[in-house]
Amino acid sequence: DCPVNAPYYEEVGYNVIVAGVPADCFSSPNIAAINMGPGYSALGAAQFVLEKGATTKLVTSTGRLPGSDYNNSLAGAYAQANGLEWEEIQVELPISDPTSVALDLVNRAGEGGGVVLNFTPPEGLKILKAAEEQGLIDKVIWGSSTPLNDTSVAVALGEAWAGKININAEFSLLDDTRPQVELYRQVSDEHNPDAPYGPLQQMGFRIGR
Repeated sequence: DCPVNAPYYEEVGYNVIVAGVPADCFSSPNIAAINMGPGYSALGAAQFVLEKGATTKLVTSTGRLPGSDYNNSLAGAYAQANGLEWEEIQVELPISDPTSVALDLVNRAGEGGGVVLNFTPPEGLKILKAAEEQGLIDKVIWGSSTPLNDTSVAVALGEAWAGKININAEFSLLDDTRPQVELYRQVSDEHNPDAPYGPLQQMGFRIGR
């Protein structure tokens, strides 16, 4: 919506609240995104990965879709500004061979490197499970943008990844006891009880608020 309609919203004076993905959602004067989006969220993950000790190369990965060049561009700029080599890998979705993807990302990052994933939970989880099965967890420092901060992902990954993946959380942690987060959980339980709590749900809730 943002790339197509941003000029129109400005022309007619509409002010639009969104959960944004494309760069246009974060640079258009009449669009307010309640989230960081993949660009800024991957940047946050990259900052964590460097703080945890990645010193040689940062490899970022996202799905190959229109506009995907933006998703990891800020993370790449940050890595290069801090003296690391940067490489971006875009993969076809849905991922059919996550083992090959995980091996490729880790091999490209190399010793002292880091990997930042920028995927929705179903696709990101494939890569993380493949990395675990191949014994790759401790080969690099792992990071991710917001979507992998989801209860369904945490349950599926289990203890093997505890303390091993640095996720940029744009919203409150899911066990936060503050009133607005409690209200989010109540609304979810009442109106969408079969869905796990997660950041993509929280985006919709915050737009409504």
